[in-house]
Amino acid sequence: MAGEEPPRPSTPELPKYILEPLEKQSPERLETIATYAGRLAEWKRHRRARELEERREAEAVDEDELEALESRGFSVAHAEYAEVPSSGLHHRQNHETDD
Repeated sequence: MAGEEPPRPSTPELPKYILEPLEKQSPERLETIATYAGRLAEWKRHRRARELEERREAEAVDEDELEALESRGFSVAHAEYAEVPSSGLHHRQNHETDD
């Protein structure tokens, strides 16, 4: 049955302003759009990964900063932060009392 038409693809959940213009395009133009969309998505993923790496580098803590934190009583041991939200520091409890 070579003449049988394939089923229409299911419509993704996209806004009408994207879907309606696509419905009006020729198969060739749709293929061009699909190629562009794939390349654009790849570029955006690469850019996002690069920006994330730049942000990590900018926020990285060097050895001098770690030593300064430890000298002020802050723990820098990763194991001590398993239960701590990523937005805060954990201060070591000083068990000595100032009587």
